[in-house]
Amino acid sequence: MRNYILFIVMMISGLSFSQDTLVKPMTRIFAFTPKQNGIEKVNGMALGLGLDAFNEGTILKVNGLNLEINPISFLYFLFAGPSDFSVEEAFVVNGLHLSTGNRQEGKINGLCISFLNMNHAVNGLSLNLAYNYVTELNGIHLSSFANSSESAKGLFFAMSNHSKVTNGFQLGVFNNSKVLKGVQLGVMNKSKDIKGVQIGLVNLTNKGKGLQLGFWNVNDKRSMPIINW
Repeated sequence: MRNYILFIVMMISGLSFSQDTLVKPMTRIFAFTPKQNGIEKVNGMALGLGLDAFNEGTILKVNGLNLEINPISFLYFLFAGPSDFSVEEAFVVNGLHLSTGNRQEGKINGLCISFLNMNHAVNGLSLNLAYNYVTELNGIHLSSFANSSESAKGLFFAMSNHSKVTNGFQLGVFNNSKVLKGVQLGVMNKSKDIKGVQIGLVNLTNKGKGLQLGFWNVNDKRSMPIINW
């Protein structure tokens, strides 16, 4: 009798497992966010208060328009940057991302228009009214106050631009990059290691191969007005 009961339990468990393995991820044309259970892809439009950065599970992909109306966007100024995110990607947007403000673990491929953007990666064009704090920036990024990143490739325009590694062009009042391969144009430009050009009133670098043009230029070899190399 006991062996018979054990056999039935094993059969039920096996059927349940088989049914689970046959469940396919759902795709929708329209969905609300944070992510609804079972929906892993939206081919159309996603609408909500924000893609949930704390929702564990499979990646949600939005192919089309992702619209976020977040009433507490201004509070994101109180949070740390994307370097403290627990995962690399919790969602991917391929298309247009419109947001009053977001702090998310994801990637945007396309056009991002936001009041404040905090993300893992943005590939394409981003227009930010206030602040753009993204781990990896690739493309053209314009912000009123600041662009800040770990890795930056492309064109960056803001009052202040900060990056650990910059391959491209920084244009702003204050530009700062630990490693610069490109051009800095601003009132004050700073880089620890430069392979390119600094143009501004004050240009500072610790070492590197490049040209400095400005009122005062400082590198590891000399300090000179007008031009330095």
